[in-house]
Amino acid sequence: MEDLNSLSIDELKKIRLKEEEASLKSNFFNPLDKFTEIDDLLRENIKQQHFTNQLLLALYYKKEKDGKIVPIQPNGIDTSAILEGLRGAGDDYKTLVVNIEGEKITGSETIFKISGTGILAECKFQSSNLDVNNKAYGVRIYSDKDIIYQDTWANFESRSFFETDMTCYEDVIGYYILSFKTIGYLKNLKIEVYDSKASFTNIYIKYHQKSGV
Repeated sequence: MEDLNSLSIDELKKIRLKEEEASLKSNFFNPLDKFTEIDDLLRENIKQQHFTNQLLLALYYKKEKDGKIVPIQPNGIDTSAILEGLRGAGDDYKTLVVNIEGEKITGSETIFKISGTGILAECKFQSSNLDVNNKAYGVRIYSDKDIIYQDTWANFESRSFFETDMTCYEDVIGYYILSFKTIGYLKNLKIEVYDSKASFTNIYIKYHQKSGV
């Protein structure tokens, strides 16, 4: 322990400033924290839906000796969605992660592309705020042939105050952050960076890809 009585006013101020910075970092709530469990919730919802469909199948259908599934008591109930759910919404998604570190992008570049059916759980761009050029870029995200997002970092920052599936901000520990979540795709997904001068410390992509598609 230091003898505080022997320290000058300036030295005491420096110690106090360090304590305040440490407290701020330990208590800082990162807006992205609320997204960290989105993939677990998604998989649990998929599992619960599959279980529900199995129960409904037991209630409304029976299997004949030849293996054919026939309705027991339709009574005007549309049960086609039950079988469709069992065929297509089972717990057969695999969660995958891609980390791209230390990537400098000048101009335009496709950073991620995949075919099949799945859900983008999160895509996060992180760059140092020591260089203002590190937020000089745009992002374009395609789900199948549709453009879901297309804008610059600055415009995303303004939009993030009223959009729920996208967040964009400068944090207190030295990074520009841009993050997207929960984008579904049936045939393919593509993520592009354009008009860029940025160097990224990390581009993090987490997605659920449907097996056997």
